[in-house]
Amino acid sequence: MTCDYLLDADDPETWDGEQGDECHVDEEILNEHGLWGCPHEVAGEVDGEHLCLFHLPVDKKDDERVVEAFLEVVEGADSTDSKKQGQFLGGRFGKFELSENTTVMQDCLINLSHAVFDEIKAEQTEFGGDLVCRGIRVNRQVNFKQAVFRGNAVFWDVEFGSFADFEFVEFKEALSFENADFGLLTDFSYVTFEEVSDFSGSEFEGDVNFLYANFNDIVLFESVKFGGDATFDSVEFSDGVSFEDTIFEQNAEFWRSEFFGRSDFENVNFNGEMHFEQSEFYEYANFVGLTLDGCEFDHANLTDVEFTNTSLCEANLESAMLSRATLLGTDLRGAKLNGAVLGDVRINADTQFLGHPKGDSNSSPYTFSAIRSKPCCVYDPSYNGDSDEVDADKAKTVYRALEELAGKAARPRLQSQCFVRRQDLQKDGYWQDAKDAELCQERLIAGGRYSRAKVAQVTLLYGESPWRIIGGSVGFIIVVAILYPLGDWLQPVGGDPITYSRILNGEWELLLESLYFSTLTFTTLGMGDYTPVGVGQILATFNTALGAVLIALLVFVLGRRAAR
Repeated sequence: MTCDYLLDADDPETWDGEQGDECHVDEEILNEHGLWGCPHEVAGEVDGEHLCLFHLPVDKKDDERVVEAFLEVVEGADSTDSKKQGQFLGGRFGKFELSENTTVMQDCLINLSHAVFDEIKAEQTEFGGDLVCRGIRVNRQVNFKQAVFRGNAVFWDVEFGSFADFEFVEFKEALSFENADFGLLTDFSYVTFEEVSDFSGSEFEGDVNFLYANFNDIVLFESVKFGGDATFDSVEFSDGVSFEDTIFEQNAEFWRSEFFGRSDFENVNFNGEMHFEQSEFYEYANFVGLTLDGCEFDHANLTDVEFTNTSLCEANLESAMLSRATLLGTDLRGAKLNGAVLGDVRINADTQFLGHPKGDSNSSPYTFSAIRSKPCCVYDPSYNGDSDEVDADKAKTVYRALEELAGKAARPRLQSQCFVRRQDLQKDGYWQDAKDAELCQERLIAGGRYSRAKVAQVTLLYGESPWRIIGGSVGFIIVVAILYPLGDWLQPVGGDPITYSRILNGEWELLLESLYFSTLTFTTLGMGDYTPVGVGQILATFNTALGAVLIALLVFVLGRRAAR
């Protein structure tokens, strides 16, 4: 008097599978021949087969009666045979609707592996024991809103239709959605996951929402494919999460989420926009080797995060906490860093902060183009002219922060570049103030400051270029040497004055003598074998004074560079 249905693990036709599919049935419930026989009473006959109410075709039975029979079986199961009675493998269900506040079994394990449902609705239902739904298929929607799963819930290789609603559900024990296939919309909002949750290998064809979900144990999203938008806003990951090898085809939202345990995003493929605004990473987070161009991390706590060899071009890191973050080989060109805390950040020679992402990131620093280049941050008005974030004050703040970071990390080239750009912006600010000033006094003071800054830029590049001082000094010595013969302003002791008429008549060595005297005067050595006359005395005085100043500046610049 029991159902004739037999599930043969080696015959996919018996469990609605195709050749090559895996049968998700534990061997312990199969007999020695690899078969499972239905234990439920016969309810009808189809094509000579005597089938129970659960294996009859959907069009041969009433959906409400099926649900009633289901509850009668699991609640009336004999404790000695509860395991067998709770098995509904390969069942055929139409609209499976449980009324609200229903409690389904306390001790009986329900096994619905390879069952097929048209639709499931179990709002505010409590499942007291373990629920195994391996390999099931739901053709339309699934609704478990506000349900409570007190036992383990296993949904391996399930296929959900267009909509799956798990909103406000509580999973008290371990949960597994391994290799599940979700439809066009999936909602896990406000869900509580008390134990380990495993979504590895699953595919979300459409949008999925984990808004305000709480994961109180480890959660695995490894090798998952999110085909639509994935929303994890205000989610709490209490004990670690892994998104390793996961693909986000559309946008990924982690706004104000909290990561308390280890967070692993290694080898994740983000094809859309990524938003981590105001997120908190309290322990180690791994973003090694990712491309996160344009990602939003503003106001996020990224303490101890590892971004080794990660591309963060044009990412928003404003006011982000990056203390002790690892940025070895990270590309941050075009990134917004205003207000970011960069204390104890680890960087190396391959870490890039300045320049445009479309520039040559592999150009050698030992080329003339690299020497002449003036890489900028995204806030700088000179940032290739295509930045929507131009703000001189923000640019100076970022340059100052990068100066300090470069100084601690022994990156003198980066430190020098940032210092020079900061001084250039200050100089340009003086010029703008002079043009905008309404009072003559204001215009005069601002103009004076601009002139001073311009001289500092031209002569010694704000103290960063000893070659400018050396080149300027050599040029000044030559100019003064050329001036002496113009008016008979220099003559050797006991000799005739040096003039251009004598030089043009073939006494070319006199020009070298003028250069010799100019050099000695510039270096304040003065051997006493030449006498400046008239205006020559003024030239010699000016030559000596400026020489002393330039030599002092050269010593200062060399000492500054040596200290770095």
